[in-house]
Amino acid sequence: MSVASTHVDEAKSENLNRFNNIIGSLPLRTSLTISSLCLLDNISTQLLRFLIFNSNSPQIIALYSDSQSNISSGETEIFQTLLKLFKQVRLIYNTRTPLLNVHDVAPGLWFPNSPPPLLLRGHEAYIITAIRKANLLTFILTAIGCFNYGFELLQSTFLDIFCPNTLFTGTASTDQNGKFLKSQAILYLDLKTQAFIAGLKEFKSDTNGIPKEKQEEILKLVFPDNLAEQLILRRTGSSNLGTNGTMTPSERDFIERCERRKDNLLQFDQFDSLIESYDFNHFIKEILDYCNRNMGLIIWGKKGRGKSPLYSFDDNEFDNQIIYASGAMAPNDSSNLNISGTALNNLQSREGTFDSINDASQDFSNNSQVLAAAIAASSSNRTNANNMTQSIVHAAVAASAQNGVRKLKPKRTWSKTEEDTLIEGLKEVGPSWSKILDLYGPGGKINENLKSRTQVQLKDKARNWKLQYLKSGRELPDYLAKVTGNLDKAYKSKKKAIAAASAASNASGISTGEAISSQVGSQSESVPPTQIESNENQETDQNGLFDNNANETTGFDPTLGDSI
Repeated sequence: MSVASTHVDEAKSENLNRFNNIIGSLPLRTSLTISSLCLLDNISTQLLRFLIFNSNSPQIIALYSDSQSNISSGETEIFQTLLKLFKQVRLIYNTRTPLLNVHDVAPGLWFPNSPPPLLLRGHEAYIITAIRKANLLTFILTAIGCFNYGFELLQSTFLDIFCPNTLFTGTASTDQNGKFLKSQAILYLDLKTQAFIAGLKEFKSDTNGIPKEKQEEILKLVFPDNLAEQLILRRTGSSNLGTNGTMTPSERDFIERCERRKDNLLQFDQFDSLIESYDFNHFIKEILDYCNRNMGLIIWGKKGRGKSPLYSFDDNEFDNQIIYASGAMAPNDSSNLNISGTALNNLQSREGTFDSINDASQDFSNNSQVLAAAIAASSSNRTNANNMTQSIVHAAVAASAQNGVRKLKPKRTWSKTEEDTLIEGLKEVGPSWSKILDLYGPGGKINENLKSRTQVQLKDKARNWKLQYLKSGRELPDYLAKVTGNLDKAYKSKKKAIAAASAASNASGISTGEAISSQVGSQSESVPPTQIESNENQETDQNGLFDNNANETTGFDPTLGDSI
């Protein structure tokens, strides 16, 4: 066994037995919820990895989420099994809201808007990590239709889940608050757009027309006039909001994007053209892609290079700011962390009516094997039960990886409008991809013709155009002169692809010609430059999400710090 795997096993063992010295002195209900955290964290992690692994296939995700579908496979069955496990484990936490808080996990011990008690000191990061994974998963499952909480939940919880570092902490200084990042703002904008479309569906007419009165009414609900004040209040905690002068540049830019999006949405009079223009599957893909790149920020509050919460737990990566977004307060001094013996005794006496674990289980669910395993986890067999559950979940996901999930890779062919808009952008600002998207991307200042394209896709498209001109010997247009790319690099890249294909053919036994054909693909074809598909149509799973060798920087987004 390698040193690395030994450390991983030790870390898992530490998490499984983390609360062993605590729960013995706690009331039964609190003991059950705390001891089941490892189970909740494990299942949430596996489901998040499973969904992110399939982020390029929203259609398959839709199939997984449809429990009534007649189409079944090993992958769909695994997903439904993990989903059922997650739903059952959530029943242990007797919360009245869809999302968990610290007082749901430690009832009677960790109170709302309070620092963690001394008894849990040192475990805050692990507890909050498990809570935030479960809440993120609940958000995603709601978005893809596995839960029926709807867009009301998605809109009201988006900022707490994806932007926890911008939350007001109750201190006089707001310097510690993070920025409202451009990637977060665009996701929020697209979420509101999908909420608008969902609200409008109820009033779709037989003629496919959009009733103007309802269109304006729903837009006001989704994009309220006080949206700017809501952002400021969340960041500063101030009731005296003032005018736009108190907004940050990123907040002001987001509000401007919202206004432009509202104007664009008002232009639609046919429902089909609306949903085609703002594709729901594309929105789901963007959500999952963002989670994959920025999982550390979402779960731990740390942006930049670091360990992924989906592969390891490291409290050194944890930012105390996240505690505020989970219904508590960060510890300021040790005096605030104490829970007195009297309070603990009172808590025990209040819950002393539970004579056995089986009696307590009746509050949550009956005839549930998952719940039985969770209850067993709070008894003397807790470690063995958690180890067994963990092995089952890992085996399920490993089986998925071995069988191979067939991901749909539809070629997102560039439309004539998109190509013309990219050319206009190149003429206007040159190969400055972020500026082009500011003009033509989501909530663009001119239009939204490139709202479904990324900076990488723009760069690839322009580079392929340039290479095609160079290959054909035609005169290069001025707007492509500063675009990166030359034939020498293209030929070197092609040679590397052929070499890699040859090596793969030797290993797999297929013919070299077939391997080269699949590796090089359309690179050997000569087609008009406006028909060359860019690299986004050849996406593969390069993150190694189910690879045991996944490194600690999996999911790092080098552009995350680019604020508006």
